[in-house]
Amino acid sequence: MNRERHPARTALFVVLAVALGLMGVEAACRWLEKAIPPGPVQALSPLVFQQLPEEPLLRSVSGFPGRVQPAAGLIDDGSLSIPVREEGELRVLVLGGSAVGGWSVARSATFSAVMGRALEGVRPGPIRVINFGRIGYASPQLAYLLEQTAEVIEPDVILVVMGNNERQDLAVEAELFGSADKAITRRELYRLSALARRLRPARSVHGTPDGRAGVGDTTPPQKPPQPDRIDRYARERYVRSLARMYAVAQGVGAQLILGTVATNHRYRPTRHEWSFLPGDAWVRPDVREAYFSWRFGVPGRGLAALGGARGPVAALLRGVLHRQAGDTASAVASLESFLSGTPNIPGTARAAKGWLWGTRLLHGPEAAQAALRPMLEQWTEEDPSPERACDRADLLWYAGDFSSAVTAYDACRGIASAYRADDSLNDIIRAQATSLDVPLVDLDAIVRARSQRGAPDYDIFFDYCHYTAAGNVFVGHVLAGALAEHLGLTRPVDAARAEDAFRRGWRARDTDFVDFARWVGVSADVPALAALRYGEDRIEHDVGAMDGAGALAFAGNRLRDRASVSELPWFEAAASSWCAALGREAGPLREPLTENLNRVLRGPAGNHLLTIAGESAVEGCLAGHNPWERDALPSHEDI
Repeated sequence: MNRERHPARTALFVVLAVALGLMGVEAACRWLEKAIPPGPVQALSPLVFQQLPEEPLLRSVSGFPGRVQPAAGLIDDGSLSIPVREEGELRVLVLGGSAVGGWSVARSATFSAVMGRALEGVRPGPIRVINFGRIGYASPQLAYLLEQTAEVIEPDVILVVMGNNERQDLAVEAELFGSADKAITRRELYRLSALARRLRPARSVHGTPDGRAGVGDTTPPQKPPQPDRIDRYARERYVRSLARMYAVAQGVGAQLILGTVATNHRYRPTRHEWSFLPGDAWVRPDVREAYFSWRFGVPGRGLAALGGARGPVAALLRGVLHRQAGDTASAVASLESFLSGTPNIPGTARAAKGWLWGTRLLHGPEAAQAALRPMLEQWTEEDPSPERACDRADLLWYAGDFSSAVTAYDACRGIASAYRADDSLNDIIRAQATSLDVPLVDLDAIVRARSQRGAPDYDIFFDYCHYTAAGNVFVGHVLAGALAEHLGLTRPVDAARAEDAFRRGWRARDTDFVDFARWVGVSADVPALAALRYGEDRIEHDVGAMDGAGALAFAGNRLRDRASVSELPWFEAAASSWCAALGREAGPLREPLTENLNRVLRGPAGNHLLTIAGESAVEGCLAGHNPWERDALPSHEDI
């Protein structure tokens, strides 16, 4: 009878009982998590390139006591193995995405490796830089990676440079759910509730809203629902990830150092700088040779590559290269020939860029900007869309109004690449460095200051955020200088001087200056650059005859990149290729080849290789004796 008289009270008791029951279950789940961790729930993602291995993240290496190796696919350097600490060793762990991992360059050319080499001899005792960069990883994956490995690795310094991948997984989930709020509510439920984490289907966060799998290769949408909500949550999550990293650093007695993220302000979705050239001009080998010649200050090579080519593209590029070489008369003749075919400014943005560039070089920036002004005024009236900001920026740049172009590029950056690091994220990094009281290396500001015209561009980046070989040299020395300052070392590290020396050495080589990087171990795996350079997704191009020194040098670099310390025959094959190359080479490749071979002999497989070859292995190679010689030279398939 009482239940019938007081239905509201009964309902209240039921609600309280359910709430208390859920609280009890939640408490039990939290207790259980301490004994049986649920896995990287906060690091789950619908994107295939953000997946963490399900196996232990570090594994022992058979036959090498105390040495560990990251799980397959965990980091970009699949050959990395980590030995026990040496006495007096300074150990630096670097965390970040593909720009840290070194996408498109060999492991020895990443800025982490450059930093390590720059610090050798600056302090007493050995230094080991461990690169835990990984293509696509955002802050949740990197925070989990650090939490699971720091106690084993025992770093003295943890350097974090991350931020280019923070919004992509959230954008995909917002698209799947039709709402960023729904996707974020789900994320927060898993983050805050141990019960939700226990009830979560094993792979549901990787799949569609109903739990079906199969969206691991989903491309982040260019315009996801509620982008402002995604941005806000991504920033909040980034701050939490930094707090987790700081806690780990405190726990293992390491110094956390944060770096802001530098990006290419001039990047366009068209991917390369001279995309405005008409038709299929960019796929021509002579045009690409002209581009690299211009970029690296070797105009004679570009002019030789163009040869007797005719047409407006060849005329423009000859004018550009002659001007760079200081041949004013030839530059004027070429540019006049180019402009005579198009007496008035073209009506499309693509065609106008080259015309404005030629006009500026021949008649000065005032003439180019005066010709551009009516076109910009017409656009403002006809199409004020944000997408026009990118075209406007390019036109102002080639017309020589660089200050206005820099402002326009800033407006264009979110359109050109919607998910990469931006000013707001770098502001968060600066604020968190202050809040956590940790050192900051402001790479964003340093790279901006280094840029000649205020906009970081293709002289240091391949694309939006991945560094060229010279860019890695510069940033590696910047970081080495910052670390030396933090350690109280007095010997300076001059980043600008190191980059300049690198560029001078590159220009001086009598070989293809893209390929030269392969010989010095800078670019053994260059899918993006090779596609840009040769117009194909191949890396075996232009290595010459398979028994030639160049091809063998390249083969050794490739084999070493793939070598694992638990698979010693790979090291033998790399050493054999370099040794065979040394036996065939009497020219400029000898020095870098010798250094490559010495480096692998000093590495984790060095004892094994020297057991086979003896201490005078390098001298034997120079004399034509190959102690690691194989029955057959490597094929293209091998490398």
